[in-house]
Amino acid sequence: MNGRAAAFVLWPVVGLALAACGDSSRPPSAEAPGAAAEKVDDTPPPERDLDVNVYACDDGTSYTVAIGPEAALLLLPDGARRLPHVRSASGARFASEDGTEFWNKGEEAMLVIDGVRRAGCRSDAMAAVWESARVRGVDYRAVGNEPGWHLEIVNGGRSRFVGDYGQLVIEFDTPPPMDGGGPGAVDYVRQEDRRRIEVQLRREDCNDTMVDVTYPLRARVKVDDRVFDGCARALGDNGA
Repeated sequence: MNGRAAAFVLWPVVGLALAACGDSSRPPSAEAPGAAAEKVDDTPPPERDLDVNVYACDDGTSYTVAIGPEAALLLLPDGARRLPHVRSASGARFASEDGTEFWNKGEEAMLVIDGVRRAGCRSDAMAAVWESARVRGVDYRAVGNEPGWHLEIVNGGRSRFVGDYGQLVIEFDTPPPMDGGGPGAVDYVRQEDRRRIEVQLRREDCNDTMVDVTYPLRARVKVDDRVFDGCARALGDNGA
């Protein structure tokens, strides 16, 4: 995944497909028409700041949208689409001449595509954290508690460990991944000056009891003599 750190590239939420979210009242209409929707290829442009959101709907489905200053990128079954920003009497609206429309205000959002309105969807902040990592080109993301920590691994790039609830931050060049000795097992070892970082990822169901979520990988991070245990998920080409 080296070189994939980018804006305006969306990937599907694991196990979820874009579907109807139920009908509700239409948000305030915009005062200006949008331009035609653009299909976006999978080649990532230079990195930009994006607000990546996941919206969960009442029927259990979800969709992802990345919002920039001039456009929003929407993940659809036929690929990502770029919707230009248009004026709205309330909230933020992105629309195109073919009728595709995304509108959000606060935690709520609405999508119109192919003449079908999907409304009543709300922002899923935890899912958005993982989707944001995917958009930025992260290959593996691991999390743990007591003390709170997380690790983002970018193969061929720079990785970042944040521990002690943000008090400990370590960025390092990602070493080549090593076979961990079993299916789905990956190890990383990095020695920089007097600091040593070891990462073990093992294919094993791992439950985060703080949020009651089960992840497909168990993670162990060793920073010098300190050990941080937690759970992980592969992103991008490594899995979902």
